[in-house]
Amino acid sequence: MKTLYVILIAIIAVSSIGGTYLYTTTLQSTPESNVVTVYDMWSSAGELQAIESIIENFEDKTGIKVVHTPGPEPYDPIVLTSLAGGNPPDVFQWFAPERAFDLQRKGYIQDYQDIWDREQLSTQYSEAEQKLMFYEGKPYAQLIGLHSAWVWYNTHIFEENSLTIPETWDEFVALCKTIKETLPGVNPISLGYKYRYPLDIFFTGIVARAVGPDHYAKLMDGTASWQDPKVLVAFEAFVEILPYLDPSGPEYDMGEQISYVMSGKAAMSPTGDWFKAMAEQGGLGEPYVDFDCFPIPTINPEVSENIIPSCSADCLLIAKDSANTENAKEFIAYIASAEAQALFAPLKGATAPNLGTSLDIYDPMARKIAEAVYNADDIVVQMGMMSTGDKCEAFRDLLIELVGNPSRMLQIAAGFNEVYGYA
Repeated sequence: MKTLYVILIAIIAVSSIGGTYLYTTTLQSTPESNVVTVYDMWSSAGELQAIESIIENFEDKTGIKVVHTPGPEPYDPIVLTSLAGGNPPDVFQWFAPERAFDLQRKGYIQDYQDIWDREQLSTQYSEAEQKLMFYEGKPYAQLIGLHSAWVWYNTHIFEENSLTIPETWDEFVALCKTIKETLPGVNPISLGYKYRYPLDIFFTGIVARAVGPDHYAKLMDGTASWQDPKVLVAFEAFVEILPYLDPSGPEYDMGEQISYVMSGKAAMSPTGDWFKAMAEQGGLGEPYVDFDCFPIPTINPEVSENIIPSCSADCLLIAKDSANTENAKEFIAYIASAEAQALFAPLKGATAPNLGTSLDIYDPMARKIAEAVYNADDIVVQMGMMSTGDKCEAFRDLLIELVGNPSRMLQIAAGFNEVYGYA
């Protein structure tokens, strides 16, 4: 049988990191194996369009056919069963960093060090980003998009009532109090946690603002106590804001959370930057005209303000038992490029992690967010991404308990120690 050789050369200019990089790929494959299978959770309109734009370009450039399965349900069990059974997709979306690294410890994924070196990716990703991709010195989780959390607000409510943007937690609480007392029918904060994860997005930001990224990392790996006084400050801040959450929050999801702010039923919503994409794509409003955002306010002045206090990361992994490993690595190489991420980020409503991605792809609000991410001293990944399955469910149980019974704050902090293994 003849061997098919495909040679691809593309030049990617990455002016923001001071150089031009030659993207060279030599593909060797046979007609029967000239495919790569990809599973992901991107099935809604904007995000599906985002990944399909990458797939189309990749197929055109390489001749490799991508067999794409978006949003198989239930996603986690399908992927985990395929990994355990030795018949996984070649490439699949997962959760960076800790839950991805847990799959490496189980022997389910493989590194792509050869691609990392060939594409000189160490010059295209920040040190903070590389922490999310590397485990024991090798890259496993290739970032494609970053979502940072902000406090989103209805600009009309703020302007019509002369409300000012808070910089500190005390100012934030005072703002919530003013809204509750002076604006009947308007909840200060919309937080729909029917599916629980919106709570840990917000709580992560509070903890990071109280203790800083380094101490947060110690809490996550069980080497620091959740009962430490400076950590209890975060619990106290969370409890302090509870009276200002929409009391119907347990009954609705993220989509309704955003629509409540845009319709004026709520003034603010602390959540990821997908707020912007969902509001625009849903026809609910325009950036700066109808909505805007500000950082989760400062709690501890000794903690640097120049951090992203709560972030989630879109990443793709290569299965250890991939049937098409070389093609999978080429797909990862393309995903890692500034060219691919320039296609993906605007449609997904994410920030492209590749530092060579032109800021010109963003509208003004998205650019503001991207610049904050690129210039941050550190990135704090939300607790749900830093916790493996059982831990994730256990700490979310504790957060729900804290919302319903804040008087048990100290006992719940002790429960966090149990979840994360602090002795």
